[in-house]
Amino acid sequence: MAPGSFLSSNIVFKGQQARRAITRGMNELLQDVDVILTPAVPMVAWPLSGMHELGDTVVEALTALAFTTAAFNLTGHPAISVPCGLNSEGLPIGLQIAGRAFDEETVLRVAHVYESLGPNLAAPI
Repeated sequence: MAPGSFLSSNIVFKGQQARRAITRGMNELLQDVDVILTPAVPMVAWPLSGMHELGDTVVEALTALAFTTAAFNLTGHPAISVPCGLNSEGLPIGLQIAGRAFDEETVLRVAHVYESLGPNLAAPI
């Protein structure tokens, strides 16, 4: 059986409506700014197996990866992750830079400038 074949057309239609609403909201948010900066993932590096606490929520590690990237994957807005330092244990931290639809140039330019500032930009947390 093909993935998604168990979904009714009504569920698919509602999903498409939700995607359009999220995309519209993202477009409105990006009207007044060139890029949005977020953590690449909601925690520093961790083993890919097992469960992890995010505030009061416990999630699988692979599920947690999508917390901050899913909206941009869903809407198609360009986004990139760049290294932005290390935590106090020496584990890497990533910064996500996302921009307006079809404006990959600005996202890449901001990422390039950020990375060119060098490793002293972010102090250990």
